[in-house]
Amino acid sequence: MEELISQAVSFLKDGKVILSPTDTIWGLACDATSEKAIARIQEIKKRDISKNFILLVSSLRMLEKYVKVPQEIIAFLEAEKYPTSVIYQEVYTTELPLAKDHSIAFRIVQDDFCQALINALGKPIVSTSANISGEPSPENFSQITQHIKALVDFIVPYNQENQESKTPSRLIKMEKGEIIFIRK
Repeated sequence: MEELISQAVSFLKDGKVILSPTDTIWGLACDATSEKAIARIQEIKKRDISKNFILLVSSLRMLEKYVKVPQEIIAFLEAEKYPTSVIYQEVYTTELPLAKDHSIAFRIVQDDFCQALINALGKPIVSTSANISGEPSPENFSQITQHIKALVDFIVPYNQENQESKTPSRLIKMEKGEIIFIRK
């Protein structure tokens, strides 16, 4: 696995887009600080540039470098086992792709491969479903279209045979001390 991680990270560091497994569905991924790579994902997905991305981090410690994490969110995430992405309002950085309201969404990944990839890169990655915007998200590698596969710079040769159906993460935010579900 170490060689795969090293190979994938070299593409990410070069501002390239990879197709990679996550703790949820397979995703188009890039270095979250590379405007060029983010623009390329938007082009591949035919995605509206005003639509935001979810960024993946490997740990709470990494997350806290970029945003203020309310105690209620920490408690919620510790109690939940299902992958959950969170929109944060108090952001400490401008080097990452922020929403128009200056919020940002992150998910702390639980998958060993994802954690190793992010740790080796040393910063968050953008990860978004491997499909054209508006089309159904592929539930496993075999459902990703040849069109998408042909447009990425590298396909991670890991866990492709797993045919288990997966779904995107839940998406939540906190408003006035209450957790709001945006996507269940």
